[in-house]
Amino acid sequence: MTDPTLLRAPLWHYIKKFRKSFGLGMFFLVVTNILDGVYPLFLAMIIDRVAAHLSFSSLWGPLAAFFATMVGLAGSRYLWRVHFGSYHTHAAEDLRNLLMDHLLRLTPRFYQKNQLGELMSLIVNDVQSFRQSIGSAVLILVDGVIMVVVILPLMIMMSWDWTWKTLIFLPLVPFMIKSLMTAIYSKSKEVQDHLSELSGYAQETVTGMRVIKGFAVENERSRDYARLSRKYETSNVELALIDSLWSPVMYFGVASGTVILLFIGLDDVMTGAVSLGTLVAFQRYISKMIWPVTALGLGLSQYKKGMAAFDRIKAVLLEKPDVEFKAGAVPDREFRSLEVKDLSFTYPGATEPALRGVSFRLRPGEKLGVTGAVGSGKTTLLQLLLGFYSLPPGMIRVNGRDLFDWDEQNLRDVFTLIPQDVFLFSETVDANIRYALPEGHPVRLDDGQDLTEHILERVQILDEMRSLPGGLDATLGERGINLSGGQKQRLALARGLVRPSSLVLMDDVLSAVDFKTEEKILGELARLRTSCLIVSHRIAALRHCDRVLVLNSGRVEALGSFDEALRSSAFFRELHDIQGGAPTEGGAR
Repeated sequence: MTDPTLLRAPLWHYIKKFRKSFGLGMFFLVVTNILDGVYPLFLAMIIDRVAAHLSFSSLWGPLAAFFATMVGLAGSRYLWRVHFGSYHTHAAEDLRNLLMDHLLRLTPRFYQKNQLGELMSLIVNDVQSFRQSIGSAVLILVDGVIMVVVILPLMIMMSWDWTWKTLIFLPLVPFMIKSLMTAIYSKSKEVQDHLSELSGYAQETVTGMRVIKGFAVENERSRDYARLSRKYETSNVELALIDSLWSPVMYFGVASGTVILLFIGLDDVMTGAVSLGTLVAFQRYISKMIWPVTALGLGLSQYKKGMAAFDRIKAVLLEKPDVEFKAGAVPDREFRSLEVKDLSFTYPGATEPALRGVSFRLRPGEKLGVTGAVGSGKTTLLQLLLGFYSLPPGMIRVNGRDLFDWDEQNLRDVFTLIPQDVFLFSETVDANIRYALPEGHPVRLDDGQDLTEHILERVQILDEMRSLPGGLDATLGERGINLSGGQKQRLALARGLVRPSSLVLMDDVLSAVDFKTEEKILGELARLRTSCLIVSHRIAALRHCDRVLVLNSGRVEALGSFDEALRSSAFFRELHDIQGGAPTEGGAR
């Protein structure tokens, strides 16, 4: 659960969480500013003694003090950068991990209404912008305040008259800052929104490249991308125009003080009322006062940008999963029964139910085939069994307990889903197969055979994977782009079967495999003791099942053995006739 303090006061949350590095960073920053404020005094002493033509030996003391101050200044600058950098780096890492953990807990409905590119921009760009706001922005603001506290008293000590006259325009600056803040905040949010839109479009373009080339719409896609890029460019230019006003605003109030000092200070120096060293030191302090006022603008501007980014992050962190499992429920990893009773479900926003009164029972070791026309509710059924959507109590019971009375992780240990939409990672073949294995799980069987090779052999793809450059250590392209559809399906099947679970849910996982290979794989599956729920349109796959469930418009049209389903379901008979019954040798129909 997200800490409420983070959502309410993110800066204070991370200051408390990483108080040591933040505190040390602030301490050495104070030391740095004190030393930075002191060294012009030693510079003034040196100049005055040189101007007075004193002996070189009289300069040793001020020179030593000046040198020691500069060495200390270099050391303290290094230390505040180390510690303060540690603070905001760890804060960004913490927020990034928190955001990723939260995204992993959200259900499919959230991802159906949010673009992948927007979420990528959130994790990368918005977190980085927030890091700058609680890091460099806070540092700039604190640095500016400390410098004012250190330098202003020294200026007053030198000459109150010079101080108020040279800084007379300074009070005008905050009023100009206020008018820029609102514009920067809204424009920064607009920039981030355009970047998310652009990132999402780019991501879709790259992942959908085969479709784009297949329909020869590269020019249209390029034109639309250019349009989005232009919007992003325009908003950045507009933000830059606002940002560019900071320097003139900041430097106006203080830089004018140098001109005033020349008018009022040179006469005092000429008359001997003030020494030349004092004039030089005072001018140095005026120059240093440019930074605190500039820091006020830069720090607030950067802070506002970061908070605009955090508002987007906060909106995601406030998203709650559509379902709620019973956390900490007693583990029960052995599958004993699955009971679906009068299951009805309508997708949010839909007018027609996807499932209507579906009931069946699955026993240990049983293989239940599920078929039906497109849109009959097959994939919906699998998603509901995994708890992707909320349901009234009692509709789905696993081992006699309501689905949502389980701890979510324990439920995932019982079920394994092999989805229709194959997703392979840009890793080696071996890493993809072992991806879902529990940590410490044996990678060799009792007879010494490699686990990956064993499972690849069972799904009839071992020789094909060995023939790749690098064999099982060959790296697959993004989403397995260097493999055929059938190869990707068999690898996904192998990844699902290698995972130790009691019930395997297969969503049309052999649709891209030829019939001869399918027969061999189904023969291997038939020998498994694992319970299976197999969604398929292939008669050959359904023939290997103990029972067949036929869905029609979300309702159960037939439930029974293969022959019983043929007698009871018109759809199943038609499917059987179209496919010519069981496949013959070699896949001919």
